[in-house]
Amino acid sequence: MKLSEHLKAREEFGHSLRKLRDDLFVNRRMIVETCVLAAANLTNAALHAKGALPEASSDIKHNRLFGHLTREKPVEEHEELARCHQELESLKYSITHGITRDGEKTLEAIATLERVEKIVDKYLEGVKR
Repeated sequence: MKLSEHLKAREEFGHSLRKLRDDLFVNRRMIVETCVLAAANLTNAALHAKGALPEASSDIKHNRLFGHLTREKPVEEHEELARCHQELESLKYSITHGITRDGEKTLEAIATLERVEKIVDKYLEGVKR
């Protein structure tokens, strides 16, 4: 995706999450999936904005971001960002496979996405939206 498409998707993911948060338990699977995809989208946007991933190349898929970030170290906060993606993948597995059945884990996914947003926002400063 192009950087502009990532920025548009960010708004759409945010809109969806706001609607899904009305019932954390019932929507827990959709929320964690949305958080995983939104975080991947944001990280790819940051990599494009920094020039560490050309817009013409394929984006890094959510399940490969941890390895890419730890190997390539494309941003200063690569360790924290990689940890966030690892946490989201773990929560995704736990929630979507029914191991965890509470809203608190869903809130953890949202909080982890917010950490990703905080890191990524500094790379998106000044980028035309």
